Amino acid sequence: MNKQIGLEELKTLLEATTQEGLEFTITVSGSSMMPLFVDGVTKVILGRPDNLRLGDVVLFSTKEGKILLHRIVQIEPSTNTFTMRGDALVRSDEPVVQNNILAKVLGYFNENRYILMESKEQKRIWAKQKRFFSIRKGIVRLKRLVKRLFGR
Repeated sequence: MNKQIGLEELKTLLEATTQEGLEFTITVSGSSMMPLFVDGVTKVILGRPDNLRLGDVVLFSTKEGKILLHRIVQIEPSTNTFTMRGDALVRSDEPVVQNNILAKVLGYFNENRYILMESKEQKRIWAKQKRFFSIRKGIVRLKRLVKRLFGR
């Protein structure tokens, strides 16, 4: 059964489900995690946000009350905050405290194929993302400079 629900209802369901140690499945909406997650196609399996590490994909709540599904790109232990970014984005999100992390992606279905987030395949994807991000960031800076210098 597919059912669309509001953000507050989703938060309540996630908290109740993951606290019991159960898993929760949602269909991804949006393009910020492309090409890993495809809008309206990919189904992610969410679980408790335990043992969070760099590269984990989490569902979290922003200060503005939005719920996003992005990858952890920085952890600041002294303030217990996490910085996330969508794989298809250049800018990171504002840091959030651990209490705002609602769930961790345990795995996902793409075209009827289940992929575990702890698999070697996923670790290779995360390694490529880290390398590609610095290149992509440089390209964006170069484009801004060209636009500022030549008005294009």
